[in-house]
Amino acid sequence: MAEPSGSLKVTAPVSLTNELLAEWFFQFMECFPRIQRDLMVVNRNIDLVEEGVDIAFRIGDIRLQNWISRPVMESTFSLCASSDYLQRRGEPQHPEELYQHTLIVPKRTQIWHLEGPDGEEVHIDCVARLKVDELKLAARAAEVGLGIVNLPDYVVAEALAQGRLKRLLPNWKSRSRKIHMLYQERKYIPGKVRLFIEFILARFQAMEALKNQ
Repeated sequence: MAEPSGSLKVTAPVSLTNELLAEWFFQFMECFPRIQRDLMVVNRNIDLVEEGVDIAFRIGDIRLQNWISRPVMESTFSLCASSDYLQRRGEPQHPEELYQHTLIVPKRTQIWHLEGPDGEEVHIDCVARLKVDELKLAARAAEVGLGIVNLPDYVVAEALAQGRLKRLLPNWKSRSRKIHMLYQERKYIPGKVRLFIEFILARFQAMEALKNQ
């Protein structure tokens, strides 16, 4: 069987690429050197057909006509802030107290949805001191003490593990969001596309298995 070849165009959000996908993309290139990769790393939703995209990664509930939207990961979130910020402003004990704090919010996020241990739901309508369109920048702003963030764990896991950030309201859960991989619905999926789908799915599954150990 001939080795797969040709161009493969993939698009994904910036932080998801930098924190999770990039290493897998590079591994795929090493495994299949005859496939040329065109990687678009953008936070805006582009026209996938117009841009000639083969595979797209999107966060949230995504439905596009004639595209298969395959969930690959449940992205959990953590409320967190730096110790320096908490020493100056105090640590919130209930979500409603977040209104008394400085919030750092991604531009496309307006409301933080939180659920307590007894099923109580609180929806925080964020009035942000700082709005950013890059999640890692929001995390960095929190690390230097500018405020509180509510970010995906794949963005803040290292900072939490190293003590640069502290998780807040541990008995409350932020609403998770699904990460989807999208590809065109058609009778025949090109070999290069099918290989990439299988390659990435295997890595998501391996990561999930490690988390559940």
